[in-house]
Amino acid sequence: MRVTGLRRLVATAAAETVVKSHQQGVWAMRFIIGLIVGVALTIGSAAIHDNMAPGASSPLVNWTTANDLRQTTVDYVRGQFDRLVKWVTSS
Repeated sequence: MRVTGLRRLVATAAAETVVKSHQQGVWAMRFIIGLIVGVALTIGSAAIHDNMAPGASSPLVNWTTANDLRQTTVDYVRGQFDRLVKWVTSS
């Protein structure tokens, strides 16, 4: 009887740990999705504002500079990825 009680206690503690871990994972995923949605809404609203009525107000974003920055970032990430692949395949 005592062994069964100990097993039940260990199983309950393990189940609580799994539930807490799952809840933390759900919170983390909601946070990440919230960040992605927030960035998309910000960029989308700036693009809509800048394209609504030309000349009505000054643009919020200098899209030429933003495109140059995006291209620089993509080139950097691509170079780092290529470097990583070369390092992994040479081992």
